[in-house]
Amino acid sequence: MNDSFRCGRFVTGRIHQLIGESPGSLNPNSRALLAQLRQALGSEPGTVPSVWPITLEGLPEFGAVTQRRTETAVHLALTLFALHQQAQSTNMHQPGQPFGTAVRRLAELSAGEDGPHQSPAYRRFTALCTSTDLNALLVHARGLITQMRGQGIGFDYGRFADDLYYFQIPKHHAEVQRSWGRQFHRLDITNDDPNTREGASQ
Repeated sequence: MNDSFRCGRFVTGRIHQLIGESPGSLNPNSRALLAQLRQALGSEPGTVPSVWPITLEGLPEFGAVTQRRTETAVHLALTLFALHQQAQSTNMHQPGQPFGTAVRRLAELSAGEDGPHQSPAYRRFTALCTSTDLNALLVHARGLITQMRGQGIGFDYGRFADDLYYFQIPKHHAEVQRSWGRQFHRLDITNDDPNTREGASQ
């Protein structure tokens, strides 16, 4: 990515295009696109022509490696959002709500007497935060997001898309996971904005 393009801004714009201001009363075209995105979840980015107008249209051209990372981050974020938004009357894209903070809310709601750190959501979250590749991360993210959908908990998909981009860069991989952990544990996250990471466009 560069100073003029961010995956997060692109994804946020696409979400607005998909659901507008009334997510509880979507038009037939938006419903169809969201259904196609859900069907594309887990598919290799760029291999499902039915979602190209929403995942690829308007993306800038980069070098091969940056292009692949960008397309992957956008595809994952939008397909997971479509899963999250299914049967919801409110927007599950919640600007300013970090992913890890949303997981904390889920863990607290599902916690027993032993607290959120003993909840199934936390166990899945720790598995996600120790994932070494995107396939494993997707499995755990999909499980958490399905649970969030049941509780009506949303998060910032623009920020999540940027996280998914930087997760693919070896020198930022662990930093993204630590950021999610800090968000869950409610530490100061003012410096966790991926747009401020040193060498972010590398």
